Amino acid sequence: METLIKDTEDYAEIRLEEAYVKLKLAVELLRMGYSRPAAEKTFMAWESIASVLVYKNLGQMYRNEEERKWYSKIGFLVPRRYLNRIARRLEEIGYENITGLNAIAQKLYRYALFFGANQFCNYLSKEDAIEDLKIAIKKLAKILIKEGKEEKGEEILSKLENVDKILKME
Repeated sequence: METLIKDTEDYAEIRLEEAYVKLKLAVELLRMGYSRPAAEKTFMAWESIASVLVYKNLGQMYRNEEERKWYSKIGFLVPRRYLNRIARRLEEIGYENITGLNAIAQKLYRYALFFGANQFCNYLSKEDAIEDLKIAIKKLAKILIKEGKEEKGEEILSKLENVDKILKME
């Protein structure tokens, strides 16, 4: 299948590494009390992981020739405005709760950009956003583990658990 990526062997590995780095940074930012930048990094990690899932399942993502061309040329890059469609399709082909993860990730992204502007942000408090942030990070770390990055996914979960202990002490 022809795609814009010429070095297809390393694409998934690079994007999984990118997701790991973003999640690691998100957890560290959360530990430091910077929930909005942590939310943005978590969203970016979701984009990377979604791209890997689409890329690994290109043959199952399309239903017709038009979709095949779109996914092969653009779709696997996961443009933001198509995230809902892509998440629904991933769920249809067997990935459980991906639409829920996508919804949380998008809410977190709006939180990162617009907290305080209530008409654009789904959270009324920082604490509420942090709870969703922890949920999203856990889910993304578990996907890393399922995609063969056990050590890195476990590291994220461990670091998040330590942050959770710190947050509960405050």
